[in-house]
Amino acid sequence: MGEFSAAWLHLREPVDAASRARHLARATGEALGHAAWVHVLDLGAGTGSNTRYLAGYLPRRQRWILADADAALLGQVGDEMYRWATGCGYTATFTPEGLEVSHGAHQWDIRTRLGSLAALDDEELFAGQHLVTASALLDLVSRHWVEALAVRCHAQGALVHMALSYDGRIECSPADPDDGLVRTLVNEHQVTDKGFGPALGPSAASETARSLERLAYRVERHQSDWLLGPCDREMQEALVQGWASAAASIAPEHAGSIEAWATRRQRVIEAGTSSLVVGHEDLLAHPPRPPR
Repeated sequence: MGEFSAAWLHLREPVDAASRARHLARATGEALGHAAWVHVLDLGAGTGSNTRYLAGYLPRRQRWILADADAALLGQVGDEMYRWATGCGYTATFTPEGLEVSHGAHQWDIRTRLGSLAALDDEELFAGQHLVTASALLDLVSRHWVEALAVRCHAQGALVHMALSYDGRIECSPADPDDGLVRTLVNEHQVTDKGFGPALGPSAASETARSLERLAYRVERHQSDWLLGPCDREMQEALVQGWASAAASIAPEHAGSIEAWATRRQRVIEAGTSSLVVGHEDLLAHPPRPPR
């Protein structure tokens, strides 16, 4: 599936945007309406898809830091954000620090920060942030990581908006006898170490909510499932290939059955009769006190 490739991120971006809980995005903007400039930290930002989605929901003046450990992905942020901005009819200007975007009274100051996010030990990264956000990240990290994230956010009084955390649900139509086997193995793979310690996988949203609620955050959650039909052929193919690879790595003794499953699923995709539901969840957490 190429979780961290630019091609995969590009492929999934419109699906992500269509799936997200818009009312939580609107509520995020409403909660930040007091700030003259909204300071936002986007963790695991990739090429900036989360920024492109949320920017339109937030107050007019925004200062973004897009943080990631992948230099190749961060290196594409400027061009991707420039294309997005000019495609929307906005004015975009490259600066030594990053990119400045404007449209009427709206202003966005967009910068990147390269570095490991495994320990969350960079206090400066969180300093002064009104909003800490991420997309498709929580299921990759550990319980210790989300506990540390909650402490960092609480110290700043920051709002927390986490989108598209995988929750373990995969529904395939038409059904196949080996769908359950592959789903079980994929979910086992989800909890292996992805560089942040043992991953939360399907329990990500629940564990994150608990960590924040222990610090008196008020948490809202809503499903943000991918609903993929025949028109989403390329996305379906990428998912099936990725699931088959992940499942076989967990249970190589079932490699033959998994390969046969993938072949059958590919046939129904090609026939235009396949649909997939992939369960995700969005989370918005309101701090017990306003941001500093």
